[in-house]
Amino acid sequence: MLKPKRIAKVDQLDAVPHRVTAPNGVLDLNQVARAPMPPEHEEPEEKAARVARDVEERAAWLLPHDRADKGTRKLGAKFDPAATCPGFDAFLTLIMPNEPMRAFLLRCFSLALFGRNNAQIALLLRGEGGNGKSTLVNAIAHVLGDYTVSCRIELFLAA
Repeated sequence: MLKPKRIAKVDQLDAVPHRVTAPNGVLDLNQVARAPMPPEHEEPEEKAARVARDVEERAAWLLPHDRADKGTRKLGAKFDPAATCPGFDAFLTLIMPNEPMRAFLLRCFSLALFGRNNAQIALLLRGEGGNGKSTLVNAIAHVLGDYTVSCRIELFLAA
């Protein structure tokens, strides 16, 4: 008969809430949360210098995998501190032309990584078909990987 080498209780799994597992390491969300927000307006030379500093800072967010974390989930994409996403940015601008609303939406999706809802936010995307809702949700779900779940709308409707 086979005997287990390790036994873990469910409440011991994914027990480090400030760490998110990526295919290439573990993101320390405490460091991410302490990172300063970029200024709203800056000159191109200033932006180039800041981006170079940001890449170095972001590289420190990624830690080696640690079995002691007992992580059971993984993001759907590797963490790349130098990554940009011009296609996604263009798509967001197309479906959400209002910049402050777009920034709010991105903050909401970013909060999903923390695994708790201290801000008590629920996003309900509405509108006629063909305006990007499903494409946006699918893109975010792809990046968040195992950290996402989906449910049918009936869950929110009265019986």
